[in-house]
Amino acid sequence: MTNDFIPSIKVTFYITADEFDLDEVTHRLRITPTKTRTKDSFSPQVSAYTVWALEIKEGNCIAVSIVFEKLLTILQDKEEIINRICSDYSTKTGFEVVIHAQDGDLPEIVLPREVVSFAAAINAEIGFDLYCYE
Repeated sequence: MTNDFIPSIKVTFYITADEFDLDEVTHRLRITPTKTRTKDSFSPQVSAYTVWALEIKEGNCIAVSIVFEKLLTILQDKEEIINRICSDYSTKTGFEVVIHAQDGDLPEIVLPREVVSFAAAINAEIGFDLYCYE
């Protein structure tokens, strides 16, 4: 990697469904979300869902695992609560990784076992969005 531009990485954990009680999810998890959005707040032309999200953003980061580990520190020991929320409200969980990088200077994209195990324990998908600039 060059020193001119070190990638920016954002990892978001989200809980989503058609509709559910955002305040109840916050109360159960004892975590304040960084973003929430109700289905009603979208335009009627858009296929929309209610979303509870927790986001960690790190500029000048050379590895996805660094940001993921910060997020998992907040979520650790919450698997049972998350699974109960999913069961009670028919929600789905996932992680979104967004990387902004200069062409050719991508960060290390490795998911440690702890990340994979946690995602599997809560039945979460992991998606990646890469944005490369010249």
